[in-house]
Amino acid sequence: MEITAVFAKVLRDVALGCDVTYDNFLYDDADVVKLLHRARAFVRKECSPDRVDRMRIRTNIVDSFLRSACRECSSAQPRQVVILGCGLDDRAERLGLFSQCHVFELDVPAVIRLKERLSVMRTGTSRSRLVPHRITESRGWVDALCSAGYSTAPCTFILEGLVMYMNRSEVESMLRFIYEIAARGSDVLFHTVSTASAAESSEYCFGTDDGKGLLERAGFCKCRRVAYPAQQGAMSYFVCGSKQ
Repeated sequence: MEITAVFAKVLRDVALGCDVTYDNFLYDDADVVKLLHRARAFVRKECSPDRVDRMRIRTNIVDSFLRSACRECSSAQPRQVVILGCGLDDRAERLGLFSQCHVFELDVPAVIRLKERLSVMRTGTSRSRLVPHRITESRGWVDALCSAGYSTAPCTFILEGLVMYMNRSEVESMLRFIYEIAARGSDVLFHTVSTASAAESSEYCFGTDDGKGLLERAGFCKCRRVAYPAQQGAMSYFVCGSKQ
């Protein structure tokens, strides 16, 4: 799981043009730096330009959605952001969300431990509320999120690069729990692969051509597919919805 998270982080860095050396800033953990260098070498050698471009497009969609959701927020009226299956991405820091949002990032304990090390090594601190918990374990992740300070304020939930590694019942259960704890005015961005993509992949456990219906059955309204290049949308796509 940690290797997948490292690969995704480095692929995103390359896609965004962040040609970092990982020797800068406060990266003083030799094992982590070595892992990052190996992942970067793999991405540069093995990943096609198309795969890098898919990550760039995907990242821009999520970033734009978050910017829009947080546009009206302020330190006096902060919005909550919950990133489920956060991996090692530094999105909250990259978008400057901490001044106007309370950010919660949740992933399996091993990934969260590594993310905390990277955050401290890069900036000297970790400003997100990192929640180590498996999302597939019933509603335990909800309790862990609430224990970390999640409140009744409106929230934006981000599910990127996550549900394809879960089974259908886990995905449906997670969406129901999100709707249950979301305040009115909350929204969700749901990223999934198509049914055909899931069937063709040895990695994926889940795919659907009806992401909009999944959100609606969980209770969300105003659900719609997010604009995505046609060639990408055949493989994966985004759906957003809100709680009114």
